[in-house]
Amino acid sequence: MKVTEQGFAQNGETEIYYEVFDHRGFEPKGTVLFINGLGSQMINFRVDWLRKFAQAGFRCIRMDNRDVGLSSKTRGNPPAFALAMESLLCGDESAVKSAYELTDMASDCLFVLDETVTERAHIWGASMGGMIAQTFAAIYPDRTETLTSVMSTTGNPFVGRPTSVALEALSRNVVGETRKEITNELVNASQLYSGDSFDSISARMMIEEEYDRCYYPDGMAFQMAAIASSGDRTEMLKAIIAPTFVIHGGKDPLINWDGGEATVEAIPQSTFVLYEQMGHDLPIQLWDAYLKNFLDLVEGNT
Repeated sequence: MKVTEQGFAQNGETEIYYEVFDHRGFEPKGTVLFINGLGSQMINFRVDWLRKFAQAGFRCIRMDNRDVGLSSKTRGNPPAFALAMESLLCGDESAVKSAYELTDMASDCLFVLDETVTERAHIWGASMGGMIAQTFAAIYPDRTETLTSVMSTTGNPFVGRPTSVALEALSRNVVGETRKEITNELVNASQLYSGDSFDSISARMMIEEEYDRCYYPDGMAFQMAAIASSGDRTEMLKAIIAPTFVIHGGKDPLINWDGGEATVEAIPQSTFVLYEQMGHDLPIQLWDAYLKNFLDLVEGNT
């Protein structure tokens, strides 16, 4: 499967890079917009992953959030990552200065849909991408077919909290200087966050590809500040009218699964799925299950 369209969507001064993979040869059933997590580039949604959705009849769009990959980078010095994380865990959104919030990142998604002439889409987001997807569905109900929020949370500081080990790893500065040193550190962190199906070879290939495409660690600080400054979204989520699936891993050390539970409690038309052996990752062993969850959601909405 090949990219059928690529380009940049303009949101003010911000440019968002996107790619479209079409469902050519299959009966068209709609469009899915995939949104990445903290510091994650769009290539984390692998072509083999997108192929499964395309073969089910869906046009697929993946995009780089602002401050990662080929999308625009925020000018100026980034906020202190540790301060932004502390602000998030304390629930004090005023404690950190942010260049933008999750609402701005949701509007980036809107401009991508406009640029690709997509009237409505199924919004599928993981981790921070789940937060953006939730925000999008709440603000733009007329552009949202369904919502899938994966290993994410509501912004309530009392749920979805990381373990102490995961928090320490996330807050630790990467000290490596060479490509090999940096990617080794990132692979080790990825293993810590992942569940029982961690594949070190695939993880290393992905991390090295991301490094070569665009290594920009400051982006994580800008994005973490955006999460922290956006505060608790629980009340906002109550306004979501799109049918919703909330997926979480029972072994997620970075966002505890009670964050997923709280998301379901807040969104009226939502269903919770817990995969016991899943961590903060999207293991290939569960790809077919995720697709089935999505198809069940779509078919239940038609």
